[in-house]
Amino acid sequence: MTHADFRRNCGFIGLGLAVILAGCKRETSPPQAPPSAVSAVTASRPTERPTGRWVAVERRSVTQTTPAVGSFRARQTTLLGSQVAGRVAEVLVDVGEIVRSGQELMRLDPTFFAIEIGQREADTEAARVKLAGARETVNALEAEVQVARTALAEAELEYTRMKNLWEKPSGEMPSISKQRYDAARFAHEQAQARVVAAQSRVAEQEAKLREHEAGVKQAEEALRYAMERLDEATIRAPYDAIVARRLVDPGEPVTATPVTHLLEVQEVGTLYLEYALPQELLSAVKPGTPVTFDAEGVTEDDVEAQTTMSVVYPTLDEATRSFRCRSVVANLKLTFRPGMLASVKVAVGQAQDVPVVPRSALKDTARGPAVMVANDGHPVERNIEVGAMDGSWAEVRSGLSEGDRVLVPETE
Repeated sequence: MTHADFRRNCGFIGLGLAVILAGCKRETSPPQAPPSAVSAVTASRPTERPTGRWVAVERRSVTQTTPAVGSFRARQTTLLGSQVAGRVAEVLVDVGEIVRSGQELMRLDPTFFAIEIGQREADTEAARVKLAGARETVNALEAEVQVARTALAEAELEYTRMKNLWEKPSGEMPSISKQRYDAARFAHEQAQARVVAAQSRVAEQEAKLREHEAGVKQAEEALRYAMERLDEATIRAPYDAIVARRLVDPGEPVTATPVTHLLEVQEVGTLYLEYALPQELLSAVKPGTPVTFDAEGVTEDDVEAQTTMSVVYPTLDEATRSFRCRSVVANLKLTFRPGMLASVKVAVGQAQDVPVVPRSALKDTARGPAVMVANDGHPVERNIEVGAMDGSWAEVRSGLSEGDRVLVPETE
């Protein structure tokens, strides 16, 4: 046998041994463990540790709230018209614009109003001139009365002196002639008549003066009326509002009777938030009940705004057996608009000093609310009974004890 034959035979022998060993290995493989044993092994393995923070059960007071869907409504809605007839000259605002109280919104053509004011001003000036002339006449007549009274005083003195000289005791002769006495008496009577006549002229002129004063007042009132009409030709906002509708364009005629509606405005500085609650809560709420609301995508920083219930309507909707409520919402930044929807929460009760957990620790399961509870480093899921809940906390009625720690998952 050559050396090459020897090497070939050794190769065949080695290959055969490898095949025999492989077959023996398959035959000696240990039997598989039963399914129950596999499950036990798997359950004993540590689960993946959840991420988040652990919070201990503590005691707090929780306000129970009930949800509702609310709608914002303008506190005031006004259809603006004009108190004067005319033609639209300018429309200064458009739909959606925010306007302030007293802001000019629209102007009517002022031409005819300006002409009327000019006429009334002329009438007023003429009446004032007449009044001034009447006053001067009265002053002059009053001066005549004073002159007449002075003359009367002198005539009365002269008449008294002549009378004393004429009328003597029985048996004595008069000191003057009858002619002088009669002359003095006649002069006195004439002076009295002149005073009466002068006073009569003053009274007559004073009556005319009062007529002129009335004429001036009437002319001034007519002028004021004309100026008010010109002012009414400019339509102004009655309060802070938003323009909801524009109903006319420049060039259109406007009448006061019947009224032509020009614009519709809605007050938005303060809004009404109205919502419905089921009838079983009628005794749980009243004016002053705390209310929170959130208008999605509008409320600043996604923080619920707070207000109170202002009105509980006395009647119920027969179809839904619900009653309506109203809250007043300050809207100084004009964040909200009439017609917007809001998620409303109404406080309907309060649980005092009860065990609570964060609402973010709760999760829904087929058996109800559950939390992850620390269990000597091995978190376990535990179902609990939940009571009152507010925006952050949930009352725990059973399933946890004070001091237990629950997992608040991390928020992405």
